[in-house]
Amino acid sequence: MASRESLERRLTINVVLAAGIAGALLALGGSAFAAVAGHPPSPGVLTVVVGATALAFAGASRFAVAHVPAARRALGLAPRRPSARR
Repeated sequence: MASRESLERRLTINVVLAAGIAGALLALGGSAFAAVAGHPPSPGVLTVVVGATALAFAGASRFAVAHVPAARRALGLAPRRPSARR
């Protein structure tokens, strides 16, 4: 059976990858909107914008998982608090 640290590391990696993909899709959507509006970005600019947005989303999610208690609780990584019902 995998250790808790190993499972936490895998979950964190999955969260970071998902956030990076979401950031890239958001940047591609914005670029498509710009193209429809009549100002299409050049291929180089598109590559930089998509890459930078993906890295920004991935970095922000990694920071949130590591340092924001609410994000850790939402992912089930924070220690459980005793229930008030007991």
